[in-house]
Amino acid sequence: MSAHTVSSTALRSEVNNGVKTVVVEVTGTASYDTGGSVTDFSTHFPAKVYGAKLIAVSPHASGKYRPSFIPGSSYAVATGKVKLYDITANPGAEVTSTTDLYGTTFTFEVTGR
Repeated sequence: MSAHTVSSTALRSEVNNGVKTVVVEVTGTASYDTGGSVTDFSTHFPAKVYGAKLIAVSPHASGKYRPSFIPGSSYAVATGKVKLYDITANPGAEVTSTTDLYGTTFTFEVTGR
């Protein structure tokens, strides 16, 4: 099982009524896993991650990838997955297993505690 790499530096971080929102860059894995690759947000969240919303994808050619965040059990910060779909494939099929996404950076707005 491979994992996406979460930047240790947040582009933005704020807390409102106990809910934390962080904007962070995530580098794709060198070998994508069918069903999604693990994305560990524990650097930014001590307890739970509820969701992640895509803000941007770089480089431009990687814009064909659309992520879906799958929370870990009980919203665990280190076991959530980002599942990727290729919108140019038969319609929106999941990215093929072992696809190298290391040159792709996703910017997410992540919410948790």
